[in-house]
Amino acid sequence: MTLNKQLWAIVSAVVLIMFVCGVLITTASNVQQVSQQLSIKNNDNANLLAQMLSEMDKDEVFLELILAAQFDTGYYEYLSLKDTSGETIISREFAGDVATNVPNWFLRLIQIDASPGVALVSDGWNQFGSIEVRSHSGYLINDMWSATKRFGFWSAIIAILVGAIGTAIQRKVTRPLDRVVEQAEALGDKRYISLPVPGTLEYKKLVLAMNKLTARVKDIIDKNNDKINQLRDQTERDELTGLANRQVFMQRIDALLTDIDEAASHGLVMLRLRDLDKLNRTLGRRSVDEFLVNLSHELDAYCQQQHSSMQEALVARLNGSDFAILLEQPTHTEEFAERLQSHVARVLERFNQANDSVLIGSTNFNTKDSKSQAMMRLDSALSQLESTETHRAFLHIEGSIDIPYATADEWRKDLLDAIASNQVFFEFYPVVHTASAAVIHYEGMIRARLNSDIRHAGYFLPWARRLELIDQIELAALRQLFSREQTTTDNVAIKLSFDFISHQANRHALVELIQSHPTKKVTLEFHEAALMGHAVAFEVYCKELRQAGFKVGIQGALNCFNQLSNIHEFGLDEIKLHASLTQSAHDSEAGKSMLAAFCSLGHSIGATVIAQGFNTNHNAKLLAELGVDGITGPGVSLSE
Repeated sequence: MTLNKQLWAIVSAVVLIMFVCGVLITTASNVQQVSQQLSIKNNDNANLLAQMLSEMDKDEVFLELILAAQFDTGYYEYLSLKDTSGETIISREFAGDVATNVPNWFLRLIQIDASPGVALVSDGWNQFGSIEVRSHSGYLINDMWSATKRFGFWSAIIAILVGAIGTAIQRKVTRPLDRVVEQAEALGDKRYISLPVPGTLEYKKLVLAMNKLTARVKDIIDKNNDKINQLRDQTERDELTGLANRQVFMQRIDALLTDIDEAASHGLVMLRLRDLDKLNRTLGRRSVDEFLVNLSHELDAYCQQQHSSMQEALVARLNGSDFAILLEQPTHTEEFAERLQSHVARVLERFNQANDSVLIGSTNFNTKDSKSQAMMRLDSALSQLESTETHRAFLHIEGSIDIPYATADEWRKDLLDAIASNQVFFEFYPVVHTASAAVIHYEGMIRARLNSDIRHAGYFLPWARRLELIDQIELAALRQLFSREQTTTDNVAIKLSFDFISHQANRHALVELIQSHPTKKVTLEFHEAALMGHAVAFEVYCKELRQAGFKVGIQGALNCFNQLSNIHEFGLDEIKLHASLTQSAHDSEAGKSMLAAFCSLGHSIGATVIAQGFNTNHNAKLLAELGVDGITGPGVSLSE
């Protein structure tokens, strides 16, 4: 029972007790008083009648008329005239029921015991007889019942007023308690939130204790973030520009080349300063450093502007004169690189440099390529630009990419046909414990049947994103998932786009699906890069989805603890670390330290930490020692 209901129950009980006690005490007092007054009235009436009858002629008819008239004008129960021997001469008695609207329990409760009035009637000097009068008490009982109802009505009004005032006071007093309950529920959901300290002493102690727990978790996150940043500054970042260095860039390419999604197409863009030594001589070292920093900022800003056309982008400085951009599942690499020219030109203009001072080459690659093949195509593009005399600053060399459709309309038609014919679905791969190899859950990868062939997400999602069909595709795959019969893959994790859950209609559809299939255990995962800049909204969505029955996780985690300042308030159930962290842990001690720090951060907010990109060259035991709970990737087979 809620506190508010308890308050109403207490107020109602108190008022009821007061009402019953008031009725009993008042009624008992009134009954005694009325009985006394009614006895006096009976005597007065009897004496008045006796005096009047004594002065009159004693004709029996005349006496009967007098007594009948008196009986009809008064509230009498009976009138009786008796002779000296006690025989009744004339008698009138009320035969009806005056208290017709009074309940029986009230009649039994009210017992008015008033003695009748008796007076002697004389005839001259002789005694004629006696007159006995008893007033009817039913009229008084009616009045007392009406008074009791009025008392009950006003008691109810007072109870409602007291209850309403009490509720208002209770809500004001317990408002901090509601916040404390919300904080306690958040802690139970692994969302570590802080509250302002209330003025009430009891609440103050409780809030301070829970805020202390939240502060401790935040402190763990801050300390581990500092450790990760120090490691990155030492091993992963270019000292001048703060961009990723060559080692990180190559590790990210390796991670994409070992991805389960073999059809995924990625892009590489390289920028090369045509003559860095000459630039140092003409501008000076300090100005060149400023130029390089400005160029790195421009590249980073451009990638953020284009985030909707790809899954993620990494900007790196490979050496003194070479910058590179790695695009994960871009819609169109050549178009991205061509547009980049105008942004680079702005930086060149500020430093009075020619447009061909920075050369741009680009290419595509997928898992069919090797890293050396992809980099060789880039070098080839830049070499051709350096050797030409046309002052051309951009060249794209297409990789071995399968381009099945010539136009966007053809893509749209086949994708919509796949949706309409229920040919969009999830294909499942196991995620296992690092120590026991037991299955944690099955990871769903979205697939579509196009032109009779089952295609991986990397094949069609870039175009689906470009054609704004992502919502329809993901919802179609979800409906297929929830329409499946009971299977061993009822405990699954599926990746959705942030754009999908940002629409209220899609979240409502998710809630309906999970409520209609309560036995399904579904974790919804979102790529880290898509959440940047949407932390507040994502926290709200997490709470809504978790309340509906879903679990929530992040994929491709690299910078979430650093860039999502309120990540400890999301209530994440799992964090899947980027495949490059898995590779880095096997390459160097610094990589091991960084992975261990990420695991510590994930465990501090109660999340299960899973390493992505695990392959046959990796060591599950090593990852377990570093704190990884589970692994996923091409090195994990269904048999495990």
